[in-house]
Amino acid sequence: MERDLAASIDEARQHHHDDELELAAATYRRILQAQPAQVEALTGLAEIFQARGNAIEAVALLEEGLRSSPDSASLLESLGNARHAQGLLQSAIKAYRETLDREPCRTGALWGMGCAQASLGDHAAAAESLRQLVELQPDYGQGHDNRGRALYELGQVEQALEAFQRAFHALPPEARAVPLTNMAMVIPGSPSVSNREILACRRAWASQCLLSGPVNKTFPDRDPRQDRSLRLGYVSAYFARRNWMKPVWGLINHHDRERFEIHLFSDGPEPSIAEGYGGHSRDNLHETSGLSNQALAQLIEDVQIDVLVDLNGYSKPPRLGLFALRAAPVQVAWFNMFATSGLRGFDYIVGDRHVIPDQEESFYTEQVVRVPGSYLTFEVGYPVPDISPLPCLAAGFLTFGCLAPQYKITTEVIEAWSRILNASPTSRLVLKNVVLEQPAARDFVRSQFARFSIAPDRLDLEGPAEHYGTGRK
Repeated sequence: MERDLAASIDEARQHHHDDELELAAATYRRILQAQPAQVEALTGLAEIFQARGNAIEAVALLEEGLRSSPDSASLLESLGNARHAQGLLQSAIKAYRETLDREPCRTGALWGMGCAQASLGDHAAAAESLRQLVELQPDYGQGHDNRGRALYELGQVEQALEAFQRAFHALPPEARAVPLTNMAMVIPGSPSVSNREILACRRAWASQCLLSGPVNKTFPDRDPRQDRSLRLGYVSAYFARRNWMKPVWGLINHHDRERFEIHLFSDGPEPSIAEGYGGHSRDNLHETSGLSNQALAQLIEDVQIDVLVDLNGYSKPPRLGLFALRAAPVQVAWFNMFATSGLRGFDYIVGDRHVIPDQEESFYTEQVVRVPGSYLTFEVGYPVPDISPLPCLAAGFLTFGCLAPQYKITTEVIEAWSRILNASPTSRLVLKNVVLEQPAARDFVRSQFARFSIAPDRLDLEGPAEHYGTGRK
């Protein structure tokens, strides 16, 4: 009997491995008819249900199995995976925790838990789960990559880069685009990395991850002497975010519409334009989120854009492929492009003497154009609170505050702020951002400040709040 069971399990495994799901499912069912609590058949059949999009059936099957085998780590892990597939992330995490209570070194449960925690925005917890995973399985490339993302969200840029590098070397060549993209995204935030290394990293990403068009593409249908307004195109996935776009609307709103024809290419959700934009009647809005880079490049050519300006930078790396295809005669990197793009497709990058000092210019693939003052054009075009009296007048102490994303609050920033707090011992610090919604992240940030002798009771750590103002102006 045992020999027959072993043979049936081997048969089911082979069908499953060969992606012969109908045969595998039939074999698992035959095993369960003979032994309803057979763990490998239960987990195998549950995996097939999930592969077919039937996570509800998988959960029901596994819960029934756990009534007979409540201490089975395999069944609990599989239940966590099924709940994860349903989108029941907290319930999945509970199952993964119960799995790890029984088998602390079960890497599948650590992987699932880390992914679920990251999906919930609990990056500190995810980083810890994935740290345990890669300690147990150092060659798990995806584990290193996901851990790097969690560390980056916490402001741990150096550690994130190290994790991405380990992922890159652990993964097979065909899977390395993801960690390479992540490295290209975050590398300017590392204080230990040189401009030369940033340039090399972004060049490597562009050459390996983007489909490039002709370097010296010409546009014979464009006559620079033609009697029409110059057509400016702006590309962004974030036109709908009023706070994000504050440094941009001050330029777009004040273009001379007699001299310039404005086209906005929006990859964002509906409504694609939020408060702040002037909404000039002559402007052209193009909803482009469903377009490939090739299709969008063709649209831009059809519209005959003369100057195409990127407002995404590495916040949306896939759309940089548009500029590699050379969609317009002149292509410019501006807002949100920190350091060089590394692409040959950009002709210019706009900065100022502070963000691109003279000595850094040789590390740009673009020609640097500096403007006087700030290269950003802040304009707040939505309701904001009235100016109120300084709180310190009533409280008797000074409160510092920052609403920046946590990924910008690096170890070096925390050290600098701690020196200020230590020099003014009655002061406090308020931080508000989406990462700090999670208790584990708040504990992590307090521990970072504690390294520099800042007591927890001097920190007010809070989740985000909606920017003031409602409705469209």
